[in-house]
Amino acid sequence: MDYESTALTRLSYGPLRRPKDKGVGPHNDKTPARTVTAFGGFDRFKTFGPPTERTLMEVSMTVNGRAVSAEVEPRTLLVHFIRENLRLTGTHVGCETGYCGACTVHVDGKAVKSCTMLAVQADGATILTIEGLAANGQLHPVQEGFWERHGLQCGFCTPGMIMSAVALLEQNNNPSEDEIRHGIEGNLCRCTGYHNIVRAVEYAGAKVRGEEPPPPDWERGE
Repeated sequence: MDYESTALTRLSYGPLRRPKDKGVGPHNDKTPARTVTAFGGFDRFKTFGPPTERTLMEVSMTVNGRAVSAEVEPRTLLVHFIRENLRLTGTHVGCETGYCGACTVHVDGKAVKSCTMLAVQADGATILTIEGLAANGQLHPVQEGFWERHGLQCGFCTPGMIMSAVALLEQNNNPSEDEIRHGIEGNLCRCTGYHNIVRAVEYAGAKVRGEEPPPPDWERGE
């Protein structure tokens, strides 16, 4: 573990000295600081040395049609590279465990949770984020569907949800309701109950097929 690694929550207590009567020699102020994890108990000390020189690796990829390159630490996640290096903050950081799907982007045409992939693993890849969907001021049909069918509330899950829906429609532009629910099951929403999200994807599917979208539920009395 390197010097800057942290636990979920940790408390730093500074230099700790062991009692001399425990058979341990005297300690001075140069004793390394110790860190204890809040959920690990006081018997799980980890000693960290001084910071060491960081190793950087150069990565190059195409993001939303633009070639980009940068030097990153090998441990940098793709989601952090996108947000912090490229300043494309539409890709959200939620759970960072691959569970919520808020960080979903397309890597070489496939929907990927970018918190589960290192930036160096995307070297040479083609990346599409939510910022790259609209073209010439025209919303993508899925974006339009979320607007027209009220498929969002707080909006935190929306970018990842849209990217998953786009990937679904690229594979199947006429999915059933069950197929839509299955296609977005890797994305969590804590607001909508998913009903309007499903309707938004149905709307988008019709647009992709060149058909008239079905009327909204409120016009059908549902």
